[in-house]
Amino acid sequence: MSREFKFRAWDKKAKKMISWNDLHHRDGLDIFQNPDLEVMQFTGLYDREGNEIYEDDIVESPDYYPSLVNFTDGTFWAGDTFLHDVDYDAPCEILGNLHKNPDLLPED
Repeated sequence: MSREFKFRAWDKKAKKMISWNDLHHRDGLDIFQNPDLEVMQFTGLYDREGNEIYEDDIVESPDYYPSLVNFTDGTFWAGDTFLHDVDYDAPCEILGNLHKNPDLLPED
């Protein structure tokens, strides 16, 4: 089974998310070298509504509290839960993302 590699980016100056299609079609822009863009990778998973889950998304499922999706040691995590271990009979839901909705994360 192959996984599709896609990215999106948060434009720090414009304060908006740039989709894969928009990133992919920019002329001469090396998105990984641009300090004004924070690049996030697609996890290969979808939420219960069919939305793509990316790094820095805030997700929730019946199994865990709102958690930030991150990529650590070659694996995607939602908080301290291995994201691919989420029970897909009750898949997670994207609540927002770190850049637009940081208030959705529980305080430490």
